[in-house]
Formats: sequence, structure tokens, C-alpha cells
Amino acid sequence: METWAKPPHKYVDYFGTRRRKAMDTLASSAGCDIVIGCCPEHFAFISNAHLPNITYIRSRAAYACIDADGKAFVVMYRADSDIIKEQSWIGDFAPYVEFQQDPVDSLVHELKARGYAEGRIGIDLDFMPAASYLRFKAALPAATIVDSFAAVSAHRAVKEPDEIRTVASAAQATHASILEAFAISKPGDTESQINARILGGCIARGARSIQFCTFGVGERCSHIHCYSRPEPVPEGEIIRCDVGPRFGPWFGDLARTYSTGKPTAPQVELYKGIVELQRRVIDMIRPGVAASEVYALAAKASSSLGLDADYPLLGHSLGLELHESPIVRKGDHGVLKAGMILNIEPIVRDRQTGILMHLEDLIEVTDTGARVLTLGLSPDEMPILGEPA
Repeated sequence: METWAKPPHKYVDYFGTRRRKAMDTLASSAGCDIVIGCCPEHFAFISNAHLPNITYIRSRAAYACIDADGKAFVVMYRADSDIIKEQSWIGDFAPYVEFQQDPVDSLVHELKARGYAEGRIGIDLDFMPAASYLRFKAALPAATIVDSFAAVSAHRAVKEPDEIRTVASAAQATHASILEAFAISKPGDTESQINARILGGCIARGARSIQFCTFGVGERCSHIHCYSRPEPVPEGEIIRCDVGPRFGPWFGDLARTYSTGKPTAPQVELYKGIVELQRRVIDMIRPGVAASEVYALAAKASSSLGLDADYPLLGHSLGLELHESPIVRKGDHGVLKAGMILNIEPIVRDRQTGILMHLEDLIEVTDTGARVLTLGLSPDEMPILGEPA
């Protein structure tokens, strides 16, 4: 198991506005004359631009389009023009005016003007609203419209080296924020205060927004997606956090389990078990192994360690989307390849109390195995609130 050489623990966009190599064959590999990315991750994948409007305001749709010859253009809400100019390699864009022009009509106009009215058009039907699809299809009766979501997603699975560096920097910034917040906090601080330190650290290190922050203390650790409360943290409890900041279009996602002091013997043993399980899973990672095989081997390792780790997944890829393929689960027969990145996240339950412990770290699949991209795996001994980990 390799570890990442640690640069400054802040987010750096190493990829910038460059055109991805995948753009050369994206449309042709999908069997299309033109492919349109309209979901947030595929818009960003094609254009390099991150438009929060696509996620938060449904009516402000945007479309990144690339044809089989590699020619590209963008249709988007006019106020987002500056983002396209700043972040995208695509210089050809057609803005529409909100409330005066329907985004679908604007897209159709551009497709007709550019000669695709009778072509084979791929678009993200996994994301496109049904009403928009019906309007789109009715306006292009001679076109063949297909779902290109899976084909584009397949191109995203293996990352370019600078994409890996960028997502690694997001993971390291997230990790550094968690380490700092827990080191300077103490029993008696409120859950919300500790959580705010984590989130503030992420923002200070370059995150633009926070998608989620699971934070549970004691019995509430048993809730998969619990949240912090303005209540003091007592000594002798478990804290579980899972943080998902957004660094531009990229996700950070990292989970840790801490004690607030004086952990019980069963808590110590359970923690040692999940640490060992995560390390065994990472040691299973190598090119040529299917994600489902890793899951099956991990299930056996969990059983041999006496752990209750009956969870639907043990890891997932990460990047422009929070859960990308492949996913370490039953039934995902996608084969791991060098250049993929995975979050390995075992979650185990204490059979007596129901409390969950959770660890999550980003790794890269290399030619020979796996390389840890965070600032290091969790320590052998359970980390304590108020002490460096």
C-alpha cells in the first residue's frame, strides 16, 4: 500500500480549463453524432465549468454539447456566461434569457442551426426532466434521441493524472479540516461548535459549498445521516462524522470515528476491527479485480474479524459526482483499472448498543495495487477528542 506525497493541505485545481482527452471520442463511442451533458457532472465533464444553478434551480438548465468531430458548444442561462468564460475551454456558447426563452427551445434552435436536426443525439435521460424530454423530442421529430448517460459515465471512471491530483487535494483539505477541528475541540463543546470548525476549515481550505456533514454523538451515531445539535459533548462517548464539501465541481468525502475520552474496552476492540477491515479492503484493490469481488472478499474479512458490517456498499468512486462507478457492492462487476479512484468506507455496528463506527479514505488504483490519497489512514488506536490524531 503506497501513500501520497503530502503537498499543502488546501484545495488546488490542477486540471484547470484544459480539454479532456476523452472529448476526442466521447460522441463516437456513444454511437452518436452529438452528445449533450445536461446533468451537473456531465456538464462539468464536457465543459470543465461548474454551474451551481443546474443543481439548485431546476429551470436554469444548461447543456454542454460535443459532436463526433470534437466540436463543442454550450447553451446556458445568460447570467452564467462569465463562469463559462472563466472556467471552460469551450468558447462557443449560446446564452438564453430567463423567463423569455425556454432552455429546451434554445437548445433545439442551436441543434437545428448546426445541422443535427436529423442526427443521432445522446443526452442524459437519467437526469433530464420528463417534461423537458417530451418538449425536446417533439421539437426534433426527425432526430434519434438516445440516453448517453451510461456511455459518458464510463469515460469518467478512469481519471487523468491531474484530475486525480485535484480530487486528492480536495480529500486532503477535507481531512486536514477534520483533524484540526477534533484536535482543538474538547468535551463540553457543543456538537454544533465542533461541526462548525470542520466546515469552516473546509471553506478556509478552498471548498465553495458543503453538500452534507453527518455528525453524531453517542446513541445518535446509530443514525446513518444524523446531524449536529447545539448540545454539549459528554466524555466517554463516540463521535462519528462524514463530511462532503464541494470544491468547485469536485467532491471531498471523508469519514472518521473518535472517542470523547475514556473509551470502553468494547469500543476499543470495535475500532481496532474497523481499522483492520479497511486496511484489508485496500490491500485487495488492484487492476483486473471486479468491484463485486472486492466486496465479497471484504465480507469474508468482516466475518473473520467478528464484525457486523452488513452494509450495501463498502466503497465508491468519487469525482464530479459523490457516488461514481464502480461501486464496491454486490452485483457491480465493473473491473478496476489503473487510474480509477475509490473511497473505501467500511461501516460497522456494535451489536450491543447499535452504535456505528465509520471510516472513509480516498485511494487510487495503481498498476501494482492501491495508493492512499488522504493524509493517512486512521491511527491504530482510537483517536481522542482534544488530542492530535
